[in-house]
Amino acid sequence: MQTVVEEIKRSSSGSEANPHSNPDVCPYDGQNLPPVYDMFSENDKSSWSKLLDRLQDGQPKEEEDVEDCAFLEAAPSVERLMTWGILNPFGPTVESLCLATDPSGKAKVIFLKTSNPLENSTDALGTVNADMPHDDLIRAVIDSTTGGPGSSSRIFQSEPTFVIPSTGGLTQHLDAFAIVFRNLSAAENIDLASEADRLKRFWLNPWARLPSPEELFATARSQGLVQTKMSKTLFSEWWSLVTNPEHVESEWRAIVEAWQGAIEFLGNSPMAKMAIPAAEALAFQMRLLEQAPQRNLRTEVKN
Repeated sequence: MQTVVEEIKRSSSGSEANPHSNPDVCPYDGQNLPPVYDMFSENDKSSWSKLLDRLQDGQPKEEEDVEDCAFLEAAPSVERLMTWGILNPFGPTVESLCLATDPSGKAKVIFLKTSNPLENSTDALGTVNADMPHDDLIRAVIDSTTGGPGSSSRIFQSEPTFVIPSTGGLTQHLDAFAIVFRNLSAAENIDLASEADRLKRFWLNPWARLPSPEELFATARSQGLVQTKMSKTLFSEWWSLVTNPEHVESEWRAIVEAWQGAIEFLGNSPMAKMAIPAAEALAFQMRLLEQAPQRNLRTEVKN
């Protein structure tokens, strides 16, 4: 059985290798900048400096001031905290929450990578000291992604249909559990009970699980009228379903199929020119997933 790394390399054969894949982590002695710092242009260093100045206490100063921060993807070290996706036939989406180490090695930036057929963005959410203790770091990630106690989620507008937690390195499975729980608790119009029920009734059959247009319309009309309380028991049940490896694989295949369908649906409209093929849009996501023990994750659509 092939690993995800082998699957990704096979399905992406012919594409240019990313020079920052599996980067070596250079030691920082507090005196001299690590050798990797010399790899960055003055413009890159300026971008990092401006971003770190603007991020305070794990949060940007103003939400609207956060520009696309694609340069974070070329950081000396990028650690994937977790990846998730939403199967929507009109807008399939894959997102990853990551930590990028700045060129000096002193700080880490919490950022969100979003990929869908019409958008490929990288947004900085906050910053932490590189030597911050693990538990403090997880609390900082939660605060940065929720905007602090009493605020709404900055990473979830609806519940994911699959989640791939990090299983090594800095963040373990339980840390991802805590981050998602806190964010979904802060999000609005989340109905995990209905989602868990559909997942069980249409197990490993994602296309049958999707609500009909009539059901979606009825749900939209009723949103805000009934707020389902999310207990830890309900969340744990849903979590065990969306992180199941077999479910993740079936969901990923459906995401790629939906991706192609969403682009074809645009036809010759002006938006079609903005469409990004799955292999291109998910290239960075797939590099991140080389760190995960998932398999059979591809970006091509089989006929």
